[in-house]
Amino acid sequence: DGVLRFELGGGVTFAIAEVDAYSGFIGSGGDACRPGGVMLSRNTESRESVQEIVGRLEALGGRVTREMGETNWGTFSGWILDPDGHPWEICFNPRLNKTASSES
Repeated sequence: DGVLRFELGGGVTFAIAEVDAYSGFIGSGGDACRPGGVMLSRNTESRESVQEIVGRLEALGGRVTREMGETNWGTFSGWILDPDGHPWEICFNPRLNKTASSES
């Protein structure tokens, strides 16, 4: 899919994406979607927590660039620019949660 991911634990993922994949993930975010930009991702424990976090960020001045919903790769996520213009994916990945649960 044009993305190399490293799961760092605690819901943090480091990913390197090809330009087309990067723009496809973030949505319509203006300058923050330029090639070479950085995207941040926060994995949560549920779809409801994605909705809660995106709502709080929007209330604090964030701008939604991609509405929340199911993705083609099996996650539920939404994209938002924080007030400083950094793009964030707020995501629920059931595969990561199953792994985390089985390691406990």
